[in-house]
Parts: sequence; C-alpha cells; structure tokens
Amino acid sequence: MALKLNSDLSAQVDYNFGELPLCIKVLDMYKLNYQIPSHWHVELEFVLVISGELTAVVAAQSVTLRQGEAIAINSGRLHRLLAPVGSDCRIAVVVVDPALLLHASAKQQALMAQRLAPSSRDYLRLDGHSTWQDGVRKRISILANYFRFGGADDLTAYAEALTMCARTLPHFAGETPAVSQLLAVMLDFVERNYAQAITTADIARSAQLGRSRCFAVFAAGGYPPPASYLTQRRVQAACKMLRSSDMTSAEISQRCGFASPSYFARVFKQEMGMTPLHYRQRQTV
Repeated sequence: MALKLNSDLSAQVDYNFGELPLCIKVLDMYKLNYQIPSHWHVELEFVLVISGELTAVVAAQSVTLRQGEAIAINSGRLHRLLAPVGSDCRIAVVVVDPALLLHASAKQQALMAQRLAPSSRDYLRLDGHSTWQDGVRKRISILANYFRFGGADDLTAYAEALTMCARTLPHFAGETPAVSQLLAVMLDFVERNYAQAITTADIARSAQLGRSRCFAVFAAGGYPPPASYLTQRRVQAACKMLRSSDMTSAEISQRCGFASPSYFARVFKQEMGMTPLHYRQRQTV
C-alpha cells in the first residue's frame, strides 16, 4: 500500500472499487517492511487483523489489535500501523469517504459532521464486545473477500460500506463531560504512578469508582481495559529508557513498575514482539 503523501502528511487515497469513493486492500505487513507510515485523510478507515498482531497509533494513542479484532479510525486523524518484525501479520483495510452518506437528511448530515469533528473520538476499537461491532467486523471481512475473490458489483459493495459507516458513526460521538472528567482523573493517576505497584483497583479508587464502572469509563473513552493501558504505559516508558539511557533491563524494570526483570522481559516481548535487548540493539543500528 504505497502511500502518496503531501507535505502535511495527508494521503491521496487510491479508490479501487468501481466508481465509488471506496478503497479495499488486503495487505501482508512484511511486504511493507512491517509498517504503514503516519498519514491522515478525510475518509474513515477500518482495519481488521486477519492474522498476527498489529499496533495502530492514532493521534498519539497506541492500540494493540490481535487476530479477529478491528479498529475504526475517524476522519482527519493522523495514524500509522505497525506489525512486529518477523511476524505473519495480514490485515484488511477499508477506506470509505463519508460522502457516501451525503444523501441523508439535513439533521442527519449535521449529526455526521459532529461525529467527525475534532472533538469526537479519534478511533473505536472493535473487539466483538457488542452486536454492532460484530456486524462491522463481518462487513470488513466481506469487503476484503470481494477485493480478493470478486463476486460483487459496485452497488453491493456500496451497500456494505454504507452499512459500516451508518453503524459506526453514532459511536464516534464524544463522551459525556462526566465520563471525560473521570477518565482524565484515572489517566493522570496512571501517568503519575505507573512506576509504582498499582492495580486496577487503585486506578478505580483514584476516581472514586468501582471496578466495573472503571472498566466502563475506559471503554467509553475508547481506551483498552485499565490493566492493559497501565502495561502499555509502562512498556512505552521502558522503550524510551532503552533508547536514551544505558540502564540495565533490571534497572528499567524497577523504574517502570514491573514486578521483576523476568516479568518485564516477558511482557515487553508480548507487547513489542521482541526482547528489550533486541529492541535496544535495533535503535542503535
């Protein structure tokens, strides 16, 4: 998927399915050197992991997706896609112009503009926790099969893409102020305390919430579960230390809140697809 990028990193989308503002691709990430560079476009983008593991970085937020999981990326958001080096990651990508919905009523067009606005959510993680998410993921797979094997005319592909947009757009609406404030409190708590031995219960208590409500607030904000977010933040900090210091893995493990060097090494490899040593070596090549 060779991107044509302008100086502002906006990408020129190569529509490839009939006369529609629709791009469908099935990509083996190894053919792209395991990454699609940072870019943005006005179109919505849907990405489904067919095999392997993928990290989507959207508006500086990192989301790890595994086989069968997907992500919907909102209009105008800077994003890039990364797969672990040496992996067999294969993805289906569907890029859809919101103009597909321009024949809606004036009221519906106003709602669509609100949901695509900078104040709305940057992305939606589609991991099968609701019926509508299952429907969107299924349609990404269907469109990918149309691209690979044929069997559909333009109108059929249009209908599937239109359904994907219609089911996704309402969920891009920004979270309520109460949820936003609660989430901000918990994210700030993690930022200030990730180097300590904190738990999901501690994160929830920082906003005076119970465990289930804590999970709901993270999900409403488009974030992974609290424990996963905490792990990602610790690994992110560890990556920075591996790049910019000569501290040992044991020292980094302690400074980033991991229970032991061995646990740090195991979690780091799960998240990054390589050991801390290998990661450091790659940064100095």
